[in-house]
Amino acid sequence: MPLRRVVQGGYCVGCGTCAALPGAGLSMVRLRDGRHRPVAHAAPEPGCHPEAVCPFFSEEDEDRLGERLFADAPGHHPAVGHYHGLCAAAVSRDASRLASSSGGLATWLLASLVEAGEIDGVVHVVSVPGGAGPHFHYRLSRTPEEIRQGAGSRYYPVQWSEVLARVRQQPGRYAFVGVPCFIKGLRLLAAQDPGMAKRVALTVGLFCGHLKTAAFAEHLAWQMGVPPGHLAAIDFRHKRPARLASQYAVKAWDTQGRDVVANAGDLFGSDWGLGLFKPKACDYCDDIAAELADVACGDAWLSPYVEDGRGTNLLVVRRADLWSQLRQAAGRGEIWLEAVSAEQVQQSQAANYRHRRQGLAYRLWRAERRGRWHPPKRVAPAGPLRTPRARLYRQRQRLAILSHRGHAEALRRDDPAFLQRYLAAHVARYERLRRPLWRRLLSRLRCLIRSASR
Repeated sequence: MPLRRVVQGGYCVGCGTCAALPGAGLSMVRLRDGRHRPVAHAAPEPGCHPEAVCPFFSEEDEDRLGERLFADAPGHHPAVGHYHGLCAAAVSRDASRLASSSGGLATWLLASLVEAGEIDGVVHVVSVPGGAGPHFHYRLSRTPEEIRQGAGSRYYPVQWSEVLARVRQQPGRYAFVGVPCFIKGLRLLAAQDPGMAKRVALTVGLFCGHLKTAAFAEHLAWQMGVPPGHLAAIDFRHKRPARLASQYAVKAWDTQGRDVVANAGDLFGSDWGLGLFKPKACDYCDDIAAELADVACGDAWLSPYVEDGRGTNLLVVRRADLWSQLRQAAGRGEIWLEAVSAEQVQQSQAANYRHRRQGLAYRLWRAERRGRWHPPKRVAPAGPLRTPRARLYRQRQRLAILSHRGHAEALRRDDPAFLQRYLAAHVARYERLRRPLWRRLLSRLRCLIRSASR
């Protein structure tokens, strides 16, 4: 079975798209770390090829698919794909903005389309309160109130095979929300399954750095005094409007209803650059801006937007009708829009693009040098790369692998501080590679100059 190569190589992201294909003979199982994997319960029906809908197996890359989907879009940039419009954006109502992880545009757009009768529902991720887990899952929401329950970021493993199968059987036109690999899987599925193609009215993509295993939520909450098995719910992006948008907090609730809040920056493992609890598949993905989605939403990690603690979105709009609707809503004062360039969008995720383009080329070269299969990518293998950055890329991979092992050992020892001790030397090496000695000395000199001038 071709998918076995993906799963055994560690390249399965667990989206569940293959299991949603009629006749595939697959179902999804949840692993101990919360990730999902397909298992065969029957042979595929004749003519059914589940590997054709796998975002990490298909030869159809984002460039080719994007050209077919958005050929009429006047703009194109290698970092963001095709587009009709690029903008920073936020909803006008502070209550809605504060309930979201960024500017609230995705939730506002989806709720507005349902209210207007343009779509019949939204397939998205919502919280599942309770201590047993999983803490999040995909759901079909049909009302604006249900849609608003999906506001916020969910750094947690989910899969959508069951909800896709249900939606396929329910007449209507729906919006689907997901990270880039999920959206790619959906596009591939729609190409194979006419029944699903009829259901897809809109795709909303989410900018992605990488996914996390369930250990990420467990480890953050454990540091906050909520031990494993006692976590009822978690908000990964709890806003503090008086601070920078990037200085958000984490809020966790235990099974007794108590809540605790901590600055994300004070929690070990929250630094996205470290890549702790990252699935291997994410290191073999080159799509950051959800290039196959009709509209993609990200964080405006740029000045001056990052100074606004209420949060601001970056939008990549790939359909002319959506771009027109957004501008009309801005004219009515429902939302705020400000044009940005493709270069600004790329700059907002600069380190992410380096890791997923130059870094990916290096990882592909290393895999081929060792005779290992890897997913087909539009990025060409390139190496050797004899620079500190190459060592940084290798160190990130090492940290991801060790974080899975270290958390498992922390659970065995019942010691929330074990992982930080276990990874201390590796994190220190990462920091040295990320900030060479001359940069650290320069930073120190600048601090001394500022202190002397006060």
